[in-house]
Amino acid sequence: MGALGGADSRLLSFDELVALFSNVRPSVALESRLNALLTTPFVCNAPAQAGIAPHPPDVEKLGPILRVAFCNTERGLNFELIRSLLSDPAEFGAVSKSQRKLTPAKRELVELQLRTLRDANVPVLNEVDVGMKRTEYRDVARDLATALHMNYAYAVEFIEVDPIFELGTEQVHLPDPQQDQQLPEDLKVDRLRYKGLHGTARMSPVSDRQYSSFSLTGWLRLVWKGDQSRYETRTKSRLVSAETIHRENRARGAARRTNDADRQPIST
Repeated sequence: MGALGGADSRLLSFDELVALFSNVRPSVALESRLNALLTTPFVCNAPAQAGIAPHPPDVEKLGPILRVAFCNTERGLNFELIRSLLSDPAEFGAVSKSQRKLTPAKRELVELQLRTLRDANVPVLNEVDVGMKRTEYRDVARDLATALHMNYAYAVEFIEVDPIFELGTEQVHLPDPQQDQQLPEDLKVDRLRYKGLHGTARMSPVSDRQYSSFSLTGWLRLVWKGDQSRYETRTKSRLVSAETIHRENRARGAARRTNDADRQPIST
């Protein structure tokens, strides 16, 4: 499938998003559209089609290499900072206020990491918004790929349909009269621009020809390792991934164990 567009027929309308929240079991037609959206990535190969040639990192004694870098974009809330982080270390240093607080040794380390990240020819970005009010309805995947002159694939992980903070279809009131009066305006959503997508993007200097997106069929289980909890994803009897979770950073193991006591293995 091609890249996302404002009038893309694959995107769900605002009324369809409201229906997803309102109905435990959506209509057959809506469920089919939802499944297609969650399992078919959006792909754009415009740079490759325009003849933009890849420039792989060249490492001494190794030569040209493939470097994959992972970056959490935090939804794309600080877009210009993220863009400069991935494309221009010097600009990132000028934009980032935190850089001014670094010691010379830490600054040197950060600059080395920035150069390494800039030279990555396959950036993988998670927590990427498309059509969310909190990120000004921006297509974060497309805009970052455009800045990097890269092809990209974007897979939707889930769709935001919270009726208060995302869709704005339900009212909530605050005890402070002035804040309560301002709240409807703060929660107001542009229904034409809202898409509610959140997912993962993978950039690439070469054209994508085969692509797919799928959910693991298995379950999550909580495993205790001493003072830490770990969530494991399994399919049948095979361990797929394991992640250490610090759900309460200021709590010791016993407190986190109490926090997770009611969790059960779930289907994914």
